[in-house]
Amino acid sequence: NRKQLSKTFVQVGSRVKVKLSPQKEQEFEIVNELEADPTLNKISHQSPIGQALLGKKIKETVEFEAPIGKITYKIISIG
Repeated sequence: NRKQLSKTFVQVGSRVKVKLSPQKEQEFEIVNELEADPTLNKISHQSPIGQALLGKKIKETVEFEAPIGKITYKIISIG
């Protein structure tokens, strides 16, 4: 039985929908490093984006460094 996940803040196991731009949204699942699979949008909690998202709440903005430069996401839902 999986413990109840918070819908208030991001934690390992959360599905997080973020807004990249006015037209583009993306959903990630935050997982441990063994389950990570970027092709399935499963992001490790230890990755730069995973670390940036952990503990954040809906409507918060997160910034992190990616190979292409600084990226900003706005969290629009946590499930």
